Order: sequence, then structure tokens, then C-alpha cells
Amino acid sequence: MAQFTRYASALIVTLIALERYFAVNRPFIYRKYATPKLCIVVLIFCWILAFILAVVPAVDSSSPISSHDGFCLFDFTSHYAISVVIYAGVQFIIVLLCFILVTVN
Repeated sequence: MAQFTRYASALIVTLIALERYFAVNRPFIYRKYATPKLCIVVLIFCWILAFILAVVPAVDSSSPISSHDGFCLFDFTSHYAISVVIYAGVQFIIVLLCFILVTVN
């Protein structure tokens, strides 16, 4: 459950950054497309994506998470771990760029 909330929170923060960018820098596009129905659909998609990302290590037999001497270790050499790091990096870059573009304009 903790993984799900982490992924969902990161996705929602990214969505908020994108929403603020369009509201400030592209107000006409924002007014045209930012409907309550679209917001609900995008939020549900984010929750489904977060759930899938959180469940993969639990059902995968080659999970990057292992236990050694009572400590939970994360193997950063697995494909899943690399994809999670890239995923987090892309989100960070999107949020950073949106904040910079909103600040500049």
C-alpha cells in the first residue's frame, strides 16, 4: 500500500504541475480541455498506473526487493529498478520544467 501511495502522489504532483503550466501559459487551451470529466479520467488512469507499478514487485518472482539479515534491500541492477529510477527522473524533469516555464512567463 505504501508503494501505491508513493507512485500515486508523484503522478498527481506531476499532473498538478502540468495543469498549472497550461492554466498560466496556455489559458485558452486550458479552458477548452480542462473539464471535470477529463480530470476524473486522468486521475483514475494515474491510480491504475500507480497500482500496476506497486503490484509488479509483489507478483514478479525476480523481484528487485530482497531480505538479508532482517534488512530490506533493493537491487538496482534489475530491469524493474532501472525503469523506476527513469520513471521518477522523468517526473522530476517534467515538474521542474513546468515550474521554470511558469516562473519565466
